[in-house]
Amino acid sequence: GHAASASVASSLFLALDSADDPVPVVRATAFYWLADALRAPQRITEPLLLVVHRARSHPQQSLYALTKLAFLLSAGNRHVGAALAEAPAHHVLAASFAAFRVDLASLVRAAAAAVPGDGTRAADAEGDLESGDLESGGWSHLRMIAATCLGMLETVGSSVWPAR
Repeated sequence: GHAASASVASSLFLALDSADDPVPVVRATAFYWLADALRAPQRITEPLLLVVHRARSHPQQSLYALTKLAFLLSAGNRHVGAALAEAPAHHVLAASFAAFRVDLASLVRAAAAAVPGDGTRAADAEGDLESGDLESGGWSHLRMIAATCLGMLETVGSSVWPAR
């Protein structure tokens, strides 16, 4: 449940933060762990995505998890990208993303309501967050990462600011 994912996320954050540690042996250990863990990258990306999906209730932690996800993707190689593209998203992750979309849609509506205009920006933004084939399965971890990032960008980007 929530407590278990929070514990995994805390441990994961500690391990990933150690990659920036000023002590060489700590940094080397972190990179050794990372190299080993990236053999099955979905074991790392899934808990991070679950944290990112809690953006509405834990915005700082969500953004922090997103930066760690970006670090992992940049530290990986083609093997990591291929593994994430082939790894199916677990049903827990799909459910988390569905709730995340609902939260983002309500944030988009609230932000769009604050922008002068005819309200079409909110409708457009909500339409952008639709992904009908999520529930039918078949999403990979890589697609889930991309959809999560795009959803957050839609929320803080074009959906909030008036058209230019």
